Amino acid sequence: GAPGGRARDGAAPSMMRQLLLALSRSKRLARFMTESRLAWTGAKRFIAGRTVGESVAVVRTLNADGLAATLDYLGENVTTLPEAAASADAYIEAIDAIRDAGIHSGVSLKLG
Repeated sequence: GAPGGRARDGAAPSMMRQLLLALSRSKRLARFMTESRLAWTGAKRFIAGRTVGESVAVVRTLNADGLAATLDYLGENVTTLPEAAASADAYIEAIDAIRDAGIHSGVSLKLG
C-alpha cells in the first residue's frame, strides 16, 4: 500500500484536475484576477502584463538579460464562435507585436 496506509487510486488528482479546469473556465474568476489589485499583486510575478504592450516591454527586458519568453493569452478557453474569433485576434495581435518589436519570443497556443 501507499505510505500512511492510504490507497492510491488517482481519485484525488482527478478531482483536483476537474476543479482546476472548472476554475479556468470561470469568467467571474478571470474578471477578479484581472481587475483585483490583490490578485494582480500575486499574479504579476508570473504574468508579464495585462496588455500586449506591457508584455512586450517585459519580454524586451528579459531579452536584454539573455532570456527568451513565451507569451500566452489567458482566456483561450472558448465555447462560442465569437469567443474563438476574439481569441484568434488576440494571438494575431501578440504575434504581430512580437515581430514589430523584434523581441525573442513566441506564443503558446493550446488547442481543444
